[in-house]
Amino acid sequence: MKFSMRSLLVGCLILFLVFAATYERNRANRLAMQMDRLERPMTEAIQKQEWLIHKRELALKYAKDALPTFEGEYTGTDISGMPMGFRRELANIRNAQLKLSREEAELERLKKELMEHRARLEN
Repeated sequence: MKFSMRSLLVGCLILFLVFAATYERNRANRLAMQMDRLERPMTEAIQKQEWLIHKRELALKYAKDALPTFEGEYTGTDISGMPMGFRRELANIRNAQLKLSREEAELERLKKELMEHRARLEN
């Protein structure tokens, strides 16, 4: 069998393109596997943090709901425009707000860390 130089070059070019495509696909798969291995614990931590934030939001709502309930049952005296006994309920609301803001800051930190990991892997 005789092959022309043109057909040999075309055959070599096709083999090269197939090899290059396979190499890129394998490289992309390795990168995806590496990202998955590194990101799985981080994404799980983010999911846990989101659930914790939801829990804190419910605690804040409960603390705010306790205040109107307490106002309706109040029969004491007023000192300086604020009924006595509200300090505990207002402190509970403020405490719930602080816990919620702390958890939201932690979630933002985790998301930033995940994005930094992705940027390092892609470079």
